[in-house]
Formats: sequence, structure tokens, C-alpha cells
Amino acid sequence: MAERFFTRQQLLRHGVSPRELRPGGRFQRVLRGVYVCEDKITFHTLLDAALHRAPDDAIVSHHTAAALWGGVVPNSSTIHLSVRPDTILRMAGITAHRVNESQHVMLNRRRVTTPAQTFIDLAGVLELIDLVVLGDTLVRKGRVHVNELRAAADAATGRGVARARTAAGLVREGSESVQETKTRLLVVLAGLPELVSQYRVRDENGAIRARPDLAYPQWKVAIDYDGRTHFDSTRDRQKDTIRREWLIQHGWQCVTIYADDLFKDPAGILERIIAAIRANGGSVRVTGSTWQRHFHVTR
Repeated sequence: MAERFFTRQQLLRHGVSPRELRPGGRFQRVLRGVYVCEDKITFHTLLDAALHRAPDDAIVSHHTAAALWGGVVPNSSTIHLSVRPDTILRMAGITAHRVNESQHVMLNRRRVTTPAQTFIDLAGVLELIDLVVLGDTLVRKGRVHVNELRAAADAATGRGVARARTAAGLVREGSESVQETKTRLLVVLAGLPELVSQYRVRDENGAIRARPDLAYPQWKVAIDYDGRTHFDSTRDRQKDTIRREWLIQHGWQCVTIYADDLFKDPAGILERIIAAIRANGGSVRVTGSTWQRHFHVTR
């Protein structure tokens, strides 16, 4: 029994008892009719089990491809595969997408849609914010260039193409976290000027003294996201305090966005950022309402 995956019938023919196929037994069922002799069932185990039951030319796509490329997408409970239009693949745990053509490459001996194709495929099912988050994370990990995403979106047809083009236009280099991307989108969709990600603030000697998540250098406004586990030690808190004090002493306005602000008070975030800009001589206001469709307003 050199194979990794087995059907129930194969195991019984090899003398495995029905008792060993029950929950807690030596063999675990990962999909209907597919068993493995492994203690730990991982994402890759489920993926390979799905490919084992699918046609040889099936392509890993959508949410599953995004996960393999390191992109951040909402969790999906199934393995997503793209198959030919004439293929019948109905099985719990597998979502089959019937496509005529799909750009793909070999990744660890699996056919996987390219990062750009994955982005286009998911434009048909993801909301705008989640799609931009995916694009930002793929760019950050070096899987694809911003221009590649935009070119792919321009050439795409079919479902979600308008969203793909809008999202590709909003993807940026430099974003280092999901919450940073979402904060930037809140501001941009409200019609405020474009922010700079990970701006390096230097002192008179050229040394980097701070690197806020987002910034308006022209108005000396620094915006940082403070997650619940942002600080790991008292030393981290002290370093952050010193950095903030230095920025304030040198004329910067500092805006801190806390973990739940994006979900509970997006309007408040906009008000605070606008106030900081105006405090340093800028003249801005909210000119767009698109943000209200993507961020819940609780005020």
C-alpha cells in the first residue's frame, strides 16, 4: 500500500477492518470515500485529497489558490478547483468552477492559477475591500506586480470584471498589514487625498526616526494602526512612546487607530484624520460616499 489516499473498498480489500475506518481509527476520512493514514489532517492534505478525486487536469483556483500564494482572503470551508466545462465534479468539500481557460503554473507539483488569474477569478465573488486586501498581500509577498494585476484586469471579461479593474486600481505597494490596507481604503473612498504607506521620517542627519503605517508627509500627519497584540513588552511601549514624542516635537500630528475602530467607528476615524490635517494647515473634507457601502456606520 504505497499510495497516500485510499477508498474504503481498497482498504477493506487489503485487510483493514471496518473498525479502523471509524472516527479515531487508524485511517481518517478526509473527503467522501477518501481515507488517509495520517495523524494530522492539514490544509495540504485536504487539497491533495481533492486533487486525487478530481480529473488530472484540474487546476487549484480561487480561495485555495490565494492561500497557496500567501494572499489574504476570507476563509472558505471547501477546496476550490477549476475544471473543464464538461467535467462533472460534485463532492462535499470541493467547489468546482467550470471554465474554458485559466492561466496557471505548476506549484509544488500542483496546477495552480497564477496570482493575477487568482485575483481576476475572485473578483467575481469577493467584495471590493477584500479584493484589494488580496491584491496588496500578493504584491507585498512578491507574487505579482501591481502593473500585472492592472493589465490582467484590463484584459479580463465576464463576471466581476468591473470590480477587478476598480480593485486593481486601488492596490498599492508597501502595505504591511490587512488593517493598514483597510484604513487606506476608508480614507481614499471617502475622497481624501492618497496616503503614503510606510513613510520614512528622517531627522536632520538623515537617520530614520519613525515609519508610520500611513502618512501625509505634506501635512506632517502620521497614522498608525494599533492592534490588540501590537505591544509585546514594556520596551515596545517605551519605544513607541519615544517615537511618538519625537514626531510631535517636530511638528507631526499623530493619529492612532485601534483594533475595533474600523468596524465600530469609521466616521470617527475620518474626523480625526481631517482634524489632524487641518491642525497642520491642510484644507480637506469628505467628498465621497462610497466608503459607507463598505464600512459600517454606527454613529
